Amino acid sequence: MIRNGFSPIIALMMLSLCSAALAQSQDRQIALRLGEEALVLYHQQEKDAFRQAIEKWRQMAALWHTLGDRQQEGQALSRMGRALYVLSEYRAALATYSEAAQAFHDAGDRVEEGRCLFDMAATHGTLGELSQAEKYHFQAVQLWREINEPELPLLSGFNIGRAYRFTGDWQKARDMFNQLLATARAYPHPPQSKYYEQQALSELGYTEVGAGQPRLALYYFAQALPWIQADLEHPYDTPFVLNQMARAWLQLGNTTKAHDLCQQALQSARRLGQRRAEAVALTTLGRFTLCWDAAPKRKPHSGRHRRSMPRWASSAINRPPPCAWPNLPVSKAT
Repeated sequence: MIRNGFSPIIALMMLSLCSAALAQSQDRQIALRLGEEALVLYHQQEKDAFRQAIEKWRQMAALWHTLGDRQQEGQALSRMGRALYVLSEYRAALATYSEAAQAFHDAGDRVEEGRCLFDMAATHGTLGELSQAEKYHFQAVQLWREINEPELPLLSGFNIGRAYRFTGDWQKARDMFNQLLATARAYPHPPQSKYYEQQALSELGYTEVGAGQPRLALYYFAQALPWIQADLEHPYDTPFVLNQMARAWLQLGNTTKAHDLCQQALQSARRLGQRRAEAVALTTLGRFTLCWDAAPKRKPHSGRHRRSMPRWASSAINRPPPCAWPNLPVSKAT
């Protein structure tokens, strides 16, 4: 029987379609809300908050997958991978980045797919798996080169510079990071420009600590640290920079300053739940303890007496403290 121009079957079909559309709309609203809540938690920069954010992004990704929105699914997975990386859960981060890369690939977003490949390369590098890091690095480079992605020289350059730094080729590392600093400052998009600028400054600081130039390292870190501490998207750099600043002061013989910064690095790492950074800070504290225990047991002449230092930390002890920064590099901030 047909009433009002509709058969019961058609009416049921229309009702079913309306119900499905309403359910999809509700799922989208839930997914968007989960994303907002996860981001608020992530920006708290605390271990427990990171874990809660990860769970919300996991639920969010599942909802977007059900709705067939691979782009949004990829965004949720990418953020989840970053949180896992902060927590030093590198294997889980790799698996999540891989899922995110596939989601972006299916969505046709080659920029974000390449970014996930770079993240996988960096994570493998953190694990010391250099062949895998190289594999994903070159995949990302090839992908971004095909689409002329303007960030390619920056991300690729950082990986090359870090390779020089890891092998102790300090001058090549300096040259690369100074070049990247100039490129970052000329980059047309302010958020990325500031991020890459502080990354270049941090890497220059790491390089100078390794090269035994602690004053120059502290010059770079002094510029980078305020940005790093204010960057809610990339909280994992703070404890590493504080730890390297502690090493620089230890090289200069200022054990009090070194100890204070190392304690700050340890507290930051523990607040974030970043186990790798915590291990690095504890190692530096162990070096500090060795220096302290090696000191001659005598009453200091003032509150600023210098304790004896091991050979690796004593190269710059007798240099006078600078009242200014002479012979600054070409990357001096303007």
